[in-house]
Amino acid sequence: MVTDRNLDVYLGGQFSGVLAQSPAGNVTFDYDEEYRVSESATPLSLAMPLVTPTHRKRAVLPWLQGLLPDNRYCCSDGGRCAGGAEEASARAELDHSATVFLRANVSR
Repeated sequence: MVTDRNLDVYLGGQFSGVLAQSPAGNVTFDYDEEYRVSESATPLSLAMPLVTPTHRKRAVLPWLQGLLPDNRYCCSDGGRCAGGAEEASARAELDHSATVFLRANVSR
């Protein structure tokens, strides 16, 4: 049985939600409820407002593609970002000076 693949998403070091890919390839992002209602919460993208708990691929894919490096020399292994396989991460500096960190979560 094939299950969803999940990545935990951290914004500025704070857990903000889960990025999931279904076996069919559909991508969604679910804000963590505690993060979503906190006064210090920042949306990951203007296209992914906090008032909506779940966002579908139409909003998620452009945001996710924006995290990928533009420089082909930053990546190896057929486009995978260089780094440890078990804790592969992608980082991007956002306009509000926060760092997005994605980490594979095998326990979910």
